Amino acid sequence: MQLDYGQSAPGAVADPEMAEMAKSIRASHSIIDVLNYLGRHGWELFNVTTVQTQGRRSSLDNATSYVDSETRYLLRRRTP
Repeated sequence: MQLDYGQSAPGAVADPEMAEMAKSIRASHSIIDVLNYLGRHGWELFNVTTVQTQGRRSSLDNATSYVDSETRYLLRRRTP
């Protein structure tokens, strides 16, 4: 699992708090643990979507197709 908070964007400013959370999330094996962890840090689940990441055909049977997908979770943190 990984946390994308824009850290790879050109000109992104380093955010030590988010970097520490990303490090903790990489060590987790459960999405529920990750969501609970982020919830304890003030984040709330805002949206969930599943996106196709790759499509392919079976090499054994050209009529059979497979779709790989991943679930993405969008969170937000409200500021007082």
